[in-house]
Amino acid sequence: MSSITVVTGSNQGLGFEAVRKLARQANGHTIMTSRNATRGQEALGKVQNEFPEASVEVMELDLDSDASQEAFVKAIEEKHGKVSCLVNNAGVGYAPTSDVPVKDQTSQTFSTNVFQTIKFTDRMLPLLNKDANPRIVVLASTLSQTAFASLSSEAQKRITTEDLTTTDVLAFAKDYVKAVAEDKAKQEGFAENAEATSYMMSKLCDVQFARTYAREHPNIIVNSCCPGWCVTAMGQKAGNPPRSSEEGAEVMAFLATADLDGTSGEFWYDNKVLPAFTVSA
Repeated sequence: MSSITVVTGSNQGLGFEAVRKLARQANGHTIMTSRNATRGQEALGKVQNEFPEASVEVMELDLDSDASQEAFVKAIEEKHGKVSCLVNNAGVGYAPTSDVPVKDQTSQTFSTNVFQTIKFTDRMLPLLNKDANPRIVVLASTLSQTAFASLSSEAQKRITTEDLTTTDVLAFAKDYVKAVAEDKAKQEGFAENAEATSYMMSKLCDVQFARTYAREHPNIIVNSCCPGWCVTAMGQKAGNPPRSSEEGAEVMAFLATADLDGTSGEFWYDNKVLPAFTVSA
């Protein structure tokens, strides 16, 4: 049976470009996902027109909906029976000039980028375990480094402890969301400066989630990556990105297909492993 790769949020931006790269290789089957059926079909048509020999399909998935997640997993199981690689690309981010209250931004950002992403990964786990060499790629950001630097030393230790678990990452994320809601983020040691936005903090949690999941599931190669600041609907909210989405998707496709010699639990940028977070003295 050929490999089955699922790329979430892939009707546009980085996810779409990752699908294009996978389609160009024409090795295995790729499943695009889209919340909007019409946009999903339009994106699929573009890929099929460019790569007519590629095996690609699109399925509806609203990451924020538990019912949608469950229906998606059931449909994959019935049609394909397994998943070889899950690329967790779907996510949200707010523009620096957004007038949405910070508390609401934080709640929504963490719901999608952290809580629902981890929940979806857990739901996909039985299908991943049916493949001989499963992989998971988690889209993160080097902005996680800014978020980490903004933490108190105690908070830094908490999110990097050697025996950190996915449950610990979730608890850390929930405590941050709660602290922001109660206007106690700085008091709780989560943000010593104004640079650590909810998006940056969510990506810090994503990096550490990939590390813990890799330890907890040693049969799966799990890595996170930063695509760089790219020209996407999200990236352009912060200004004029220097990278194209096609360039940014390179590391995503690399981690999904390259021979990594078993490397797992790492954070990648430009197809190279970045150093782990180091607690401030």
